[in-house]
Amino acid sequence: MTKRYFAPTLAVFSLAAGLAFSGTASAAATYCSDAGGHSVLDTSDMTWAGANANDCYGVSSGNPDTSAGATLTNNWGTFDFLTKDAPGEIAGVRFTLFDVNIGATSGEWSLMWEEVGTPGLPLTIDFVGNLKAGDGYASYLFEGITFGSPGSSGTGTFDISFTNQGGQTPDLSNLSLFARVAEVPVPEPGSLALLGLGLVGLHFARRKKA
Repeated sequence: MTKRYFAPTLAVFSLAAGLAFSGTASAAATYCSDAGGHSVLDTSDMTWAGANANDCYGVSSGNPDTSAGATLTNNWGTFDFLTKDAPGEIAGVRFTLFDVNIGATSGEWSLMWEEVGTPGLPLTIDFVGNLKAGDGYASYLFEGITFGSPGSSGTGTFDISFTNQGGQTPDLSNLSLFARVAEVPVPEPGSLALLGLGLVGLHFARRKKA
C-alpha cells in the first residue's frame, strides 16, 4: 500500500511546492499608493533633487520599451520615452542622463537640461524613472518638476529594494526616463474676478491714505 500511494503523494507535494515558488517569483506588480504599505517598493527608493517620488509601481518583468517613439501608459497616464543612453527632447528642452551608478544596488544619477527650441525653459514636466535590475524593473513617478536655468543639472538617488528570482538584490542595469508636459492649473473666472476686486480695493485704500 505504501508503494502504491507514495509516488502520487510525492508528485502532489512537488507540484504544490513548485506553484508556491512560482507565485513568489512572479508576484503581481502593484502601485505603492494602493499597496497599503505591503509593497516591496517605496517612494524613497528613487529621489530627485532631494525629494521622494510621488508614487511607485512594480516589480514589472522584462524591460521597458525604450525604442524611439515608445510610450508608457498606466494608471498615471501616458508618458513619452525621453532618455536613457542618449539625449532626448521634450517641448524644446534637451535632457541628458549622466553619472548614473550602473552596476550598483544604490547610488546617484544626474540629469542635465538645455534649451534647444520652443516653448523651451522654464519647463514643468511629470516624469517616470525606471530602474532596471536583474529580470525586472520598478517605476517611480515625479509630478510637477520645474526645470529653469538653461545649461543646468541636478542629481537624484536610487536604491534597488527588490530581489531577483535567486533572492538576491540585483545591480542596476540601466535607468530610463519617460515624460510629459505637466498640466498647469488655470485660475477659474471667479478667482480672477475676486483677484481683480482685491487689487481695485487695494488701489483705493492707498489713495485714501494718501
